[in-house]
Amino acid sequence: MAKIKKSTYVLWRGPSMYNGEEIRVVVSNLKTKTANSKIGNMAQIWILPDSRDKLTDIMARGDDVSYCGECPLRWFLARQRKKAGEQDKGKCYVTWIYAPNNVHKSTHDKPTEWEEGLQAIRDVDRDIRVGAAGDMGAVPPKQTKEIYEAING
Repeated sequence: MAKIKKSTYVLWRGPSMYNGEEIRVVVSNLKTKTANSKIGNMAQIWILPDSRDKLTDIMARGDDVSYCGECPLRWFLARQRKKAGEQDKGKCYVTWIYAPNNVHKSTHDKPTEWEEGLQAIRDVDRDIRVGAAGDMGAVPPKQTKEIYEAING
């Protein structure tokens, strides 16, 4: 088994399958544990906007479609329902201002390392949580298939 060089890789950047806006796929916690005690010693895959805008600003505008699709639990939609006085249908379980925001900010300027990242996924000796934030449906099928093959390989 090769030694994993770093804990976080930007795997892929490109247009979202949902609306064509730019997104990025990040794998993190390959070497370090997450601070989330519920997750523990698990690597995580994040689907995030490939933007320098704050996640809270993106979500407030409703521009989270690029990485969350039409999920009815999106923060923007839950907020719109509440404003309209509609029945509460719940909201996203992801606390976007913590770990997703940190991963988003820390990977703005990181290079895309597809092959190196996939190899690190193959080499890691821990479970991998797919969709720690965002929806893999936003990622093109070819890349999704290769990510899952690396996880299961």
